[in-house]
Amino acid sequence: MKENSLTDTAKCVEVIEYRLIRAETVEELLGAIFRVLSDTSMHRLAWRGQADSNWPIRTGLFRRLSRLFPPEAMPQGEELNDFKLDLIKRAMALNYYSENYPETWARLQHHGAATHLLDISRDPFVALWFAVSGAYYERSTECASLYALNVTEMHHIRWPQLWSLY
Repeated sequence: MKENSLTDTAKCVEVIEYRLIRAETVEELLGAIFRVLSDTSMHRLAWRGQADSNWPIRTGLFRRLSRLFPPEAMPQGEELNDFKLDLIKRAMALNYYSENYPETWARLQHHGAATHLLDISRDPFVALWFAVSGAYYERSTECASLYALNVTEMHHIRWPQLWSLY
């Protein structure tokens, strides 16, 4: 795994601790998950599973746009907002739109749209399922990744509202 993959994810998130834990067996993996939960019992964690440990953590929108544009021409600012606005217009046409803005984005994300949201879960086993099933369906020979993100200090996010959408 690339050492900078977490720090590239979001410039507004400070990575306080970064540990790489390798597990070769199911027992080792379960032990590692329970150790993380035990070590961080006073923290709020968000979990993310990915099929390939070489992939940096990126949103679907970023991945989609990176296939369309070279790095130096990636949409920024107003251009990026135009992509989001186009997606909202399509959502309205398909009746996915809601007056609740976060709910609209969550619905779109759930139905496979490339949004600026990042799929996370409060449950490490849900994230693990995404990592393992993604590796299986993509026939990946790489190691899958399970990330535990400490979101305790992210006070600007209304977590109870966000969690209730799922």
